[in-house]
Amino acid sequence: VYEYPDVTVDLAETITVKTVKDLLAKFVPEDNPLITKLGEDEMIRLSDAFTKVTYVGEAHLDLAQYLRDCWKAYTPTKYKAPCVAVVQSSGFGKSRMVRELAIEAQKSALNMKVLYMCARVHESTGFPKATSELRGWLFQEGSEVEDIASRLKTIYVYANKHWADVQEEWLKLFTEKAADTSVKAKLSDETDTLEGDTSTEKNPNGRIVVLVIDEARSLLAEKPDKKNDFRMLRNALRSVNKDIGHRGCIFGVLIDTNSRISDLAPPLLLDPSSRLFDGELASFAPVVLAETMDAHWDQYCEEKQAGEDEEMKEDIQDQERAKIAMYKRIVTGDASQAWHALCRMGRPMWYSTCPNPADREDVINLAANKLLLGIPPSQNAYNKDTMLGVASMLCRLGVRPHSTSALASRATADFMAILAYVNFKREGYVTSYASDPVLALGAMKVWYELKHGLAKYILPQLKNLLLDEALDTGGVGEIGEMVARILLLLAMDTCVMGDKDFSQCYHTIGQFVPVQDFLDVLQGNKERPIYCKGMYNAEDKRPEINEWRSQWEGWYVGFTHYVQLRLEPNEDTLWFLLGRQAAGIFPRNQYGADLLIPMFKKRSNSRPEVLMMLIQVKNRSPVDGGFSRAATEKLCPWFVFGKNSDGNSSAGKSTGEIGGDPKPLSSTDVRDTIRIYMNVRGRTRDGKFIYATTMKDNLKPKKKGNASEEDPVFTICLRLLNRVTYPFLSEDVASILSNMVESQYDPLGLVEGDLDYRDEDEKRNKDVSSYAKLSLTAKRDKLLQNARKALAYAPG
Repeated sequence: VYEYPDVTVDLAETITVKTVKDLLAKFVPEDNPLITKLGEDEMIRLSDAFTKVTYVGEAHLDLAQYLRDCWKAYTPTKYKAPCVAVVQSSGFGKSRMVRELAIEAQKSALNMKVLYMCARVHESTGFPKATSELRGWLFQEGSEVEDIASRLKTIYVYANKHWADVQEEWLKLFTEKAADTSVKAKLSDETDTLEGDTSTEKNPNGRIVVLVIDEARSLLAEKPDKKNDFRMLRNALRSVNKDIGHRGCIFGVLIDTNSRISDLAPPLLLDPSSRLFDGELASFAPVVLAETMDAHWDQYCEEKQAGEDEEMKEDIQDQERAKIAMYKRIVTGDASQAWHALCRMGRPMWYSTCPNPADREDVINLAANKLLLGIPPSQNAYNKDTMLGVASMLCRLGVRPHSTSALASRATADFMAILAYVNFKREGYVTSYASDPVLALGAMKVWYELKHGLAKYILPQLKNLLLDEALDTGGVGEIGEMVARILLLLAMDTCVMGDKDFSQCYHTIGQFVPVQDFLDVLQGNKERPIYCKGMYNAEDKRPEINEWRSQWEGWYVGFTHYVQLRLEPNEDTLWFLLGRQAAGIFPRNQYGADLLIPMFKKRSNSRPEVLMMLIQVKNRSPVDGGFSRAATEKLCPWFVFGKNSDGNSSAGKSTGEIGGDPKPLSSTDVRDTIRIYMNVRGRTRDGKFIYATTMKDNLKPKKKGNASEEDPVFTICLRLLNRVTYPFLSEDVASILSNMVESQYDPLGLVEGDLDYRDEDEKRNKDVSSYAKLSLTAKRDKLLQNARKALAYAPG
């Protein structure tokens, strides 16, 4: 209306209200009958985690300082309201952080008091429990902004009268249901009378009453007359702080998993107070709580380092190198110790809730439920609300939504993506599925708990997101390279689970398996044909291949998810990945390889060894051009990692000892590397074979080294995507993966791939009497002809 005077106010208002309702509907919670209410035992466990587990870190002190800084900066002519949002996905301890702030506020130094309110709609689905009475008092039915402002003033008055002991009373709101009733009763009896403020300048150290509203998205529900509690609260905070004056303030803190709570400004038509004559008012930047990531793991490392002897302490100068030493220790040590360490990584929720190693099944189930909006994996859990469980795929593949896509905020709010940053204009959200090993194990359960769930629900939904270009895959080969990640994960899962159901494998998932077992699953148990340069038969190389395979006796591998590699990896990177049960994704500008899988060997009388598999992925069809060089030279460590003219990595030399410089991977002998070449195009024939070359085909030019130029070097090749090549795949999974790869090239490929999938679905259901065979009426040739016409398909 301001810019287009021809548009009537009534029309603009109607459009605006409809738009806001549509937007809010996407992330304001509604009653979901599938959400399981927590039983008494679960609530006790959450309560213990919330109150008895030692808090790690200083996030609460950082929040206190930020609130003080915001109060100092706040003026009603520049900012929308004295209010900030605390945002992050579930499990980072947002509620615990403000409780620690409240405990700290009992001390006089902060000159701050915290009143906690949980506005959760579902009272028994989380902890702390909802403070329904306190919320009902503040946001009474029919209230106007002035009414809420009056109650906010009452809160400030009451706190000032009882400043010495009010925090002890309010602290009970986090844990005791009775406190909800008692605090509400005392505030109801209090007046909103406040003595006049005669000060002319703001007191930077004045008293701050922090009003915390947890699960704040529930305030966004629309009410009659185009109102909602969020909008009225913001304006009430502006109003009451004018009355309080310069002596102090009441400051709002809104907590939620949904990052949009930080930037949902009401339309100007509904709230003209948010507009200045020369521009819009600003909102304070949200607090993105990421500090608690790995908090228990960091503490674990510090405790172990404190127990080392003085000689070890002198060797370990750098904290990050000390962590690498810890990763090495848990990888090569006892399996139970490794699990205990794994639970400490990622979100603090895992270890806080299930600190006992015997709780392995419980913590994995918790992680799985979190990926499905709190619903245990079942037939009903894979629905449009849970996006058919696709978060389990994003988590394991290490992909994230594009920052400007609508999925970015929802992935954090509902599907456990980690929020890293909210951009200046609140138009983009940088999120990721960073390495969270327990969440990856929960994702495994989502994959396998429901038979055919992967092919029927999860993979088709992933394909839709890819074709909609909603995801940043992080890799070089886009869809094809991501399909290769899935294939390798499925092979790894097969090694761990075999033919068993997931429910029978809680004690084995997350463990390492022999490298030879992994290679056998990936290639099949039959002997693979051998070819040499020019694709001539090289069966005479069989003894050398058997000798090469035997060198991997005693080596182990294990990964449950992928991590994006940003810096040039070195030996420390391999131990980091092993410790977190992860494989690596090279950045888009990486030479040669696309993926990296670390492997290790325990040594009883010397230091453990660590090496790697390098994987290159291609999507070439019908001719795999450039294969020979791609499968040899481009998968050599000197090519993948070498940056300098002498072939050495910029990472520098290594002593191989803890505390020394990490060993550069460019110096790794190609014969000590397992090289895998994957082409994920094609749907028939067996694409497995071993490609045999010699050292002279793999050495850096003009740097022959001491190796014999005729020494054999091998590459495992998997050049077609089908069940013959990958026998561990089911028919339906192989079909949908092939369909995904073929769909990325052009729209007609999408049509052909979908028709292939339809044909195979009809074959699988040929004996089902109720199955509707669409090919009888919608003929393949006719559909293709129609698609070519619509796409203006050029001949060739």
